[in-house]
Amino acid sequence: MKNSRLFAFLFLAFIVFVTGCKNDPVTPPDPSEERTALLAKAWKVDTANPPSVTLDGADISGDFQTFVLTLTTSFTYSTSGGSPTFDIWQPSGSWGYATNADGSSNLNSLILDGLLQVDIDNLSETALQLSFDFTLAKAAHGGRFTGVEGRYIFKFIPQ
Repeated sequence: MKNSRLFAFLFLAFIVFVTGCKNDPVTPPDPSEERTALLAKAWKVDTANPPSVTLDGADISGDFQTFVLTLTTSFTYSTSGGSPTFDIWQPSGSWGYATNADGSSNLNSLILDGLLQVDIDNLSETALQLSFDFTLAKAAHGGRFTGVEGRYIFKFIPQ
């Protein structure tokens, strides 16, 4: 009798142990959420490592010494400290990821205000490099644009 009770207890304990140790499926993190979280902060031009801003390869960092780009997880952005000579950034607006031909999100390219495609050349916790081609056709507002068209590269660090 003692043996049968012991056997029943051990069997029941084994069943509870086996069924209680099922591994819950691990849901991999959403790459776009991780990327957005990494982007979402205030980024200032990396003035300590010039050239931090170039236009067609020419150093124009001096015109962006106090420039700050702030991206949010709600897909809005704001800028401050821009150059009056190179008025290429909106003060604020919306951003999203570009779309690949198959309809998926291109996590290496942003679209600002539905107009300007901005490539993410480098992104880490401590650095962001963006590049884009600016033309008059992509300008979302009026202003002086002579001499501002071309390929821009911005190197940022967290503010």
